Amino acid sequence: MILAVLVLSLKPSFHGELTIPNTPAEKAANLIKGEFAGTSEQSTVNIVFKAPDNRTLESEDVQSKITEVLNEISKDSKVASVQSPIELNNLNEDKTIGYAQVTFALEADKVSEKSKEYILDSIEITRDAGIQTEIMGGDITFSSIQFEGIYEVIGVVVAFIVLAITFGSFIAAGLPILIAVLGLGISLLGIMIGAYFIDLNSISIILAAMLGLAVGIDYSLFIITRFRQELAKGHAINNSISIAIGTSGSAVVFAGLTVIIGLLGLSVAQIPFLTLMGVSAAISILAAVLISIITLPAILGMIGHQLSPAKESRFWQKINGQNRTDEEKANRWGRLVTKHPIIISLVSIAFLAILTIPFFHMNLGLPSDGTAKSTEMTERRAYDLLTEGYGEGFNAQLVVAAKVSKVTEETPQVIGEIVKEISDLKDIKSVSPLIPGPSGEIFMIQITPEIRTG
Repeated sequence: MILAVLVLSLKPSFHGELTIPNTPAEKAANLIKGEFAGTSEQSTVNIVFKAPDNRTLESEDVQSKITEVLNEISKDSKVASVQSPIELNNLNEDKTIGYAQVTFALEADKVSEKSKEYILDSIEITRDAGIQTEIMGGDITFSSIQFEGIYEVIGVVVAFIVLAITFGSFIAAGLPILIAVLGLGISLLGIMIGAYFIDLNSISIILAAMLGLAVGIDYSLFIITRFRQELAKGHAINNSISIAIGTSGSAVVFAGLTVIIGLLGLSVAQIPFLTLMGVSAAISILAAVLISIITLPAILGMIGHQLSPAKESRFWQKINGQNRTDEEKANRWGRLVTKHPIIISLVSIAFLAILTIPFFHMNLGLPSDGTAKSTEMTERRAYDLLTEGYGEGFNAQLVVAAKVSKVTEETPQVIGEIVKEISDLKDIKSVSPLIPGPSGEIFMIQITPEIRTG
């Protein structure tokens, strides 16, 4: 408990960046960083402003507040430069939305939490003046993807109700959930400690929580059910525990190891964030297995007498056919299927069809501030403001790096033809003027599409 309080008090941070090495995008980024050296050791933050009703960002009082905010931010010694929306000439058509650019003299991962907090505190000046102000940090994360857990809580409540009806005991229903939560807490604590030493994506802890909770309930329920069956045969509590762990416990270990191997197999793709997601989830599975075969038996030894099968609910006894022979119970489902084959087939097909509905709503690709973050986060609100002001494609800009093997007099003309061809492509809103690098061998082109990606 003390360790948990200590870890949480230190506020472990999880970033939201998802990158894949050895891709054309990374190669282009490396070319640009190498050519435009000033960008490699700097990082930028966009501060998006939206003017109050019946005013624009050019209004004198609005400009005054924006200037005050930017002057305050520039006091941070780590800030290299600050440019206002007016200086950048980036106001939208009705001049109600624009963004300032804050450049840090540090790489994104070296910007301190103190500097981030300073910006968040500074923008309260414009917010208090009625100017909507949001932050889009790019590689600098101001608010990680949070694990709200509301759906998990609903799932746990439903599981508790079903188990209570099945077992006819609140203790028997609550024990698998208690074991799962205990294992989940231990695993998440370990993952949070790891976040101090390696960069973990916020999705890693979400995946670990979901899988840890699910298998924790499943594995402990498996053992508890076998324990109750042995009690029903007349075995003593200690003997029932031994048999349950020797049989169902062995199955739990095998199942857990299988899942762990599968999750660790994500490392085969050699994508760092996928590897860390797999390792994080594997830790939660391992914790669930260990808690189920170590802690659960101890708890069963203390309260096992309260889990007697005699306490099984009358409702479930009726559903389960308490007075029927074993042969009748075994054949009941088979008789139902063979008696109504067409109806059962149609119902099964309809059920499978319903399960395929999400397939038609799948969006493939890496999550962005507009898809992975809720409107409670400033990055998401900044994303929405930029979309409102400049169109959907603004948040899906592409940067093209062109490298020539030999610079000639015709090089600019050839690159210019490439720019023209790109401009003529479908759904391209604009293409920036050609930006040559100092060496003359590398050129940078910025493309804004009409629509967003993903």
